[in-house]
Order: sequence, then structure tokens, then C-alpha cells
Amino acid sequence: MYKLVLHVKHFKKGNLSKLENHNSRRYLHDNNKNIRPELSKNNIQFIDHKGTLTQDVKARTNQRSNNKRAIRSDANLISEIVVGADDKYFQTLTDQKKIDFGRTATKLIQERYGKENVLRSYLHLDEVDDNGIQHPGLHVDLVPMTKNGKLSSDALWDRKELFDFHTYMAKGLQANGFQLERGEEYSRTKHLDPNVYKATMAKFVKNTNDKSLELNCAVKEIEKYKKSLESWKINLDDREDNINFREDGADEEEQALTEREMKDTAREKEQADERRRLDERTHNLVIFAESLKEKDKKLKEKEHYIKLGKEKEKKDKAKRLKQERERQEQEGDGLVF
Repeated sequence: MYKLVLHVKHFKKGNLSKLENHNSRRYLHDNNKNIRPELSKNNIQFIDHKGTLTQDVKARTNQRSNNKRAIRSDANLISEIVVGADDKYFQTLTDQKKIDFGRTATKLIQERYGKENVLRSYLHLDEVDDNGIQHPGLHVDLVPMTKNGKLSSDALWDRKELFDFHTYMAKGLQANGFQLERGEEYSRTKHLDPNVYKATMAKFVKNTNDKSLELNCAVKEIEKYKKSLESWKINLDDREDNINFREDGADEEEQALTEREMKDTAREKEQADERRRLDERTHNLVIFAESLKEKDKKLKEKEHYIKLGKEKEKKDKAKRLKQERERQEQEGDGLVF
């Protein structure tokens, strides 16, 4: 729920004309720079009057029950109640609801302090700040008259009355459909003079703008750094992809190498088996060759013996033939013809 804002300020006789000129926008040379003269026609006046504020105050004070007593020259003749709310609250209201808000608040103040004492009520709708946000405010001017007819702002506005009045207004507005709650009870918050407030706010806005400028510069630097980081990240991603690609290639090469090693191992095993078989065949061939040599040797020996036998047989045969011829020759020599 939004907060109700109330402020009470007192004015002496010498300030009444200035107060009326400000509230009625009679003159445009006002220190409030948020006033938009072209919008002043939208302001609402809830109480009709014929005379000036000074004249109406004089007429009312002359009606008091103890009017024989002179009014002090420094007496507060007007208590102005400024009724407002959070700026965001008024942004939720239509123009008609804003007018209803001012009329309801005026009626509540009249009921509490007497309709005869409430002399002016203006709803200002022409105050707009540099951001285009409207700041409506109700200004109600009443003569600070107590119930026993005493003119005294101190007697009327003691601390208890200020507290009770705040609660009274919050409940009254809520009862009429305006969702506003009173501010913090017994708050030590003090109201500033409007000019002091605006000067303070202007300084605050300037400092805020300066800080916003610094913040914008910082944001730009951060954005620039962010872009650098993004570029760096893209570069890292590319490098990572390249590394992953190379790792994949390395894995493939490693797998191919492993397969080659396995094939080489199988080939080496086959070659070893082949060498073993060759060695076995070589060994068998050597043994076979040696057996052939041995057999050849035996054959040669056999051939030699056969040759020797044939030569002997031939010699023996030749010897026998020779002996036979010799014998025949001997026998022939003994024959007589």
C-alpha cells in the first residue's frame, strides 16, 4: 500500500498575499521550476471565495468568540496543510480520481477543523518534474482556531493532534476508496522547506547524474571487456575445437598405430613361425644332405669295389685266356703232320 504524505506549515500576515499568489498561480514568477504554466488551467479550486485571503482571514478572526483580545502582530494566521502521496500512487489514478482525492481530503479537513475555518483548497496538477512525472498536491489553508475560539497554531497543532490528524486522514481516505496508509508512527523525519528540498534534490540529481555517467562509462568498459572476453572465449573455443580435432586425429592415429602394431606383431609372429619352419626344414635338409653324402660315399665305395672286382675279373680272365693260348700253343707245337 502507498504512503500518505501530510505537511503543515504556518504563515503570518505578511506572507498571506504571497501564499495566495502561489496557490492560485496568479503570478508566474514563482521559484518552483516544476510548475508548467500551460498546465495551470487544470488546477482545481474546491472552495469559492470573493475576497482576498487577507480579507477572508480578517473576517474570520473578527468572528471569534474572544475577538475583543487583540491579535499579536507575529501570530500565525494561516495553517496550510499539504496533502499528497507517493508519486507512483498518483500515476495509478485517473484525472477524475485525482480530483475526487482532493475533494475528499478537503471535506475531511473541513469536518475536523470546521468548515468556517477552511478558507482555501487548491489541487495543483501543473507540477511536472524534468522526467515528465506529475506531482499532484492539495493545499488547504485554514485559520488555526481552536474549538473554544482561540486563535493559536500552537494550541491547535500540538504533537498529539499532528499524530491523530495523520491517522484520521489515512482512515478517512481509505474509507472513501483511496488505498493509502499513514507514514511511520512517531517518526523523527522532518519536512524541508520546498526550496531547500528542491535545491537538495537538484544536488542529489546532479550527483546521481554524475554517478550515472561514471556508471555508464564503467558499463561501457565492462561491455568492452565483455566483448573482449567473448572474443577471447570464441578464440579459446576455436582452439579447443582444434585441440579436440587434433586429439581425435591423434586418437585415430593412435588407433591406426595400434592396429599397425598389432598387424606388425601378427606379422612378426608369422615371420617367426615361418623362420622356425624354415629352420626346421633347413635342419631336415642338412640331415637329408648328410644322409645323401653318406649314401653317395657308400655308393662310391661300392662302385670302387665293383670296379676293382671287374678289373680283377678282367685281369683274371685275361690271364686265363693267356694261359689258355699258351697251353694251346704248347699243345700245337707237339703235333706232327
